[in-house]
Amino acid sequence: MGEYPKIPHEQEPHPNEKVDLNFGGEYGRLALKYELEQTFAKNLEVNPDHVQLTNGSNGSLNIILPILALRFTRMHNGQSPCAVLDTPNYFDTIKFLTAGGYNINEVSRTQTFELNTDLLIKEIKEKYPHLVILTTPNNPTGIPIHDGQIDQIIHATPDDSIVLIDRTCLNVGEEISTKELLKKYAHKKLIILHSFSKTHNMSAERVGFFVTNNDDLASYLQTHEDDGRVNADAMQQCKELINKKDLVEKNKTEIKRSLAILENYAQEDTDFLYTQSRSNFALVRLDPKKADKLKQKFLFPDATKFGIDDPCIFRLNLSDSQKIKMFIGEYKNVEN
Repeated sequence: MGEYPKIPHEQEPHPNEKVDLNFGGEYGRLALKYELEQTFAKNLEVNPDHVQLTNGSNGSLNIILPILALRFTRMHNGQSPCAVLDTPNYFDTIKFLTAGGYNINEVSRTQTFELNTDLLIKEIKEKYPHLVILTTPNNPTGIPIHDGQIDQIIHATPDDSIVLIDRTCLNVGEEISTKELLKKYAHKKLIILHSFSKTHNMSAERVGFFVTNNDDLASYLQTHEDDGRVNADAMQQCKELINKKDLVEKNKTEIKRSLAILENYAQEDTDFLYTQSRSNFALVRLDPKKADKLKQKFLFPDATKFGIDDPCIFRLNLSDSQKIKMFIGEYKNVEN
């Protein structure tokens, strides 16, 4: 019999790469995965085994949260781990915490959706949680946690607790770098998440990574079995884009334009309110009847998806200012 034709894009395995008889040739190229992890590790000045490439922020959460919960339960005779986080927050974070059996302690943001730092620290001191989660900028509000707030929270967190900082969303303002965070709080147990969905327009490809500054955590977080969880084409695109700082700056500029459009309209219509976002998302207060009509043309979720019980609040993605301009134009003209 003749040989089967070679599958398009199929490549010979790298000498150091396992032969994949699990997912198939194009699911994940482990050599490329390790190369990217080494690149991130070099940029962050950490050991390569402290970095894991993942299938976006959800992929990171889906590795980290179950593993930490299982370890805690085994070490504490079946006791469930405690997690503290502010709300509203990313719905999949809540979903993964719930699935992992965490006792979730939510600290509500203020009426203007600012982080209530004092209340969060009070909860940390009272609950002594295994895990503290900081999502900055926040999803869905787009409001960052400022460096001073992060410093207060990390210092208030017990040394044997873990602080998970989710930096998936793009911050158009100034903030401490991940490399600086890892060094500044070397005595603490940090895990920091990044995704290229928002920073490099790779939402469809789903590529991200997480990094820790703790040897013990790094070792334990390697215990999952699914090495090839990132699509090979997505990794290749990531490799080509990761050092393009001009793309990140372009995306920041686009978000700032969107925010300016919201600000200008808020001056015209005093009933229109929006969160003081510095990121990809913002919450806006809309007339619900008008919003229903706009949903015939635009896709945007209401805030109940994020645990906000208010039918007038919705989340907008600010990554494309032309779409925001179109949305506001339609909203102004639609009749009740």
